[in-house]
Amino acid sequence: MAITETLIMVITTTIIVATSNLALGVLGGATAACVVFVRELVSAVRVEVKTSSDGATVRHDVHGALFFASTGRLIDALATNGPERAIQIDLSKIHMWDASAILAVEEALDRHRADGIDVKLTGLDGASEALHRRIVGRTADAVGNPPAS
Repeated sequence: MAITETLIMVITTTIIVATSNLALGVLGGATAACVVFVRELVSAVRVEVKTSSDGATVRHDVHGALFFASTGRLIDALATNGPERAIQIDLSKIHMWDASAILAVEEALDRHRADGIDVKLTGLDGASEALHRRIVGRTADAVGNPPAS
């Protein structure tokens, strides 16, 4: 049995024995299981960075589930400070679960745009695309540098 499963069982049992209340034990165990689950999802988020031979273009391949708890990790992973002039963020291997995921991607895009970098977002699945359109007001394929005014 994995250490996390053992810990959840110990927490549940301890609460039941300490309170003589099965409902509180189940509630405590379920809460502990949720915390462990979220922690595992957050640690599964990773970004593979591929740079072109001339260093001008960088591709970020994002993997995992993006939601409120994993957005900080994503923003850190998408930060750049090199000489790149173009960045492509490939989201084909993820699913965005909530508004905070969409807003985290938008924050990363805005940071790159402010640095004068051409940014392209690709690969959103249908549900993530619909969520993006609802929150941001445009489709992800329209994401890039805004037209010059």
